[in-house]
Amino acid sequence: GTLRKGVNIFVGAFEFYLLFYFYSYKFRFYAQTVKENETYFRYSLVVQVLMF
Repeated sequence: GTLRKGVNIFVGAFEFYLLFYFYSYKFRFYAQTVKENETYFRYSLVVQVLMF
């Protein structure tokens, strides 16, 4: 019914938020650790996107 649809939308939004938070955290972590090695950073970013 309508309630279930609402719950599904809420859960979907929450999952998206968690995913976004996780990826932004990972991105910050990568940016800090791999600052000096841009090539590796770009490569790992591409891998992350492909795995996503």
